[in-house]
Amino acid sequence: MTTTLASLEARLGELEDIEAIKKLQHKYFRCIDSKNWKELAECFAEDAETRYDGFDPIQGKAAIMKHFYEGRLSNPHIISAHQFHNEEIERI
Repeated sequence: MTTTLASLEARLGELEDIEAIKKLQHKYFRCIDSKNWKELAECFAEDAETRYDGFDPIQGKAAIMKHFYEGRLSNPHIISAHQFHNEEIERI
């Protein structure tokens, strides 16, 4: 099997993309659990869309952050502890 520089660059790029996704996922859960809403906002693009169980889809970064600011997780007496162990990231 011959490996070309182009194929190595493509594989390295894919690994870098996967690592960036993993870091974003971990940052997202850390920010939710620490109620760091300002830093959590950095996890979303302006045109992001989320879907949480029990809620209609939420569209747009501002609406998503409003969901957190006004949601049950904003209550200082509510403690969350997300555990994120096994990510499944596939190229599509």
